[in-house]
Amino acid sequence: MGVGVIGRAAAAALALCCMARPGAAGDLPPLEPYQLLRSLQLVQDRIAGGDQAGLPLQGRLMVMTDAGFREASAARMADRRNIKALIAYGLSGGNPETVVSLASLVPRDDPLSGLSLGVVGYVTGREETARSGFAKVDPLTLDADIAAYVALAKGNLNVDHDPELAVAMMRIARLLAPGTLVEEAALRRMMALEMKSGDMKAFIRASVQYARRFHASPYAEQFAEMFTNAVVEMDAAHASLALEAVDGAMPVPYRDAIYLRVARKAAIRGTLGLAELAAAKIGAAVRHADAGKDGDEVSPRGGGNDTAALRSRLYSGINSITDEGGVEALAKLDGIDDTKLPREDRRLLKAAKAVARAVLEPIASTSGPAPAGPNEAADGAMAEGGGMAPAGEAPPAEFNDTDALLSEARSRLQEIDALLEKETR
Repeated sequence: MGVGVIGRAAAAALALCCMARPGAAGDLPPLEPYQLLRSLQLVQDRIAGGDQAGLPLQGRLMVMTDAGFREASAARMADRRNIKALIAYGLSGGNPETVVSLASLVPRDDPLSGLSLGVVGYVTGREETARSGFAKVDPLTLDADIAAYVALAKGNLNVDHDPELAVAMMRIARLLAPGTLVEEAALRRMMALEMKSGDMKAFIRASVQYARRFHASPYAEQFAEMFTNAVVEMDAAHASLALEAVDGAMPVPYRDAIYLRVARKAAIRGTLGLAELAAAKIGAAVRHADAGKDGDEVSPRGGGNDTAALRSRLYSGINSITDEGGVEALAKLDGIDDTKLPREDRRLLKAAKAVARAVLEPIASTSGPAPAGPNEAADGAMAEGGGMAPAGEAPPAEFNDTDALLSEARSRLQEIDALLEKETR
């Protein structure tokens, strides 16, 4: 959508604000609730597409729309356009008190009366009442201005009750309202449902669709978090497929931020193959990125190229502790300028260096006796990490306890990350 079109949309909404303000337009009557809601929806859809300039206007319109509904008379609520607007308002996060009070003004002989009662159940958290109100409603038979909202709400109500129906409703919501805030929300919910069901291909497909259409949405942070958590839980084949799939779906700064999230979480969890894969992708993207962009946070809004490159080296360096040994890993990590890293990664770098130095300690004592103690748990870690010795060579005796040490250190890194997450909330 071009800047001119977005600007005209915002200007139109602003004009509606001025018209609705008491005394601002002479003898003009106040706007109907459905008119106020349309202007709010217009701005919200632009925001979902990445128009951040609409955020301040959205807040103003939300207040005005709620006031417009609250001041509506019984005569106004007999207007079918306002009844439908009330349904859409309630199902899109409107003020529950307003929805409950206005629903009582909907004429009982109106065909939408039963649906309005379902909406009351929805906004007040009475899911059984809401499901009952929506049970026999087919969104595809409803008017276009409420159909997608009903489909999305019906999907939300059945996430735990009937997951297959929930996914079907999300798809209908997308079909009925492409490019809108409704589709944006439906895609995020589809991702969660498909990850929970274990359908990795469907999850990846929904992720790519979201990344392509809504990567600049203010809600993309939730997408990034969901995608990262899912990828680090996948098997290696699906994780690689997921990273490849989103590679061409969004601009470089956004996908760099996704790769950074995955690389960091995978490195801390000890999924080192995935950490290395994601870190390598960051490096490739950085080489083709535009220079001069700033940003230290792991955010879907992109990051600075220098910072992204350093963070890529950090996560790759963590991986090399087990793949290459302490000397090479420490050399990589020591070459990172920690002043250019965000705070949480400075602490991670410090911890990673400590692990690499701990790996070197047995090497320094090769002239003495080998460390004693059983190493049953280390065998699995050795296999997972790819071994500590060159191919075809048995690891020296002094390495017997290294993998147990790495396992313990990795647990400490996880604890540090958990604390960091709490600090940043």
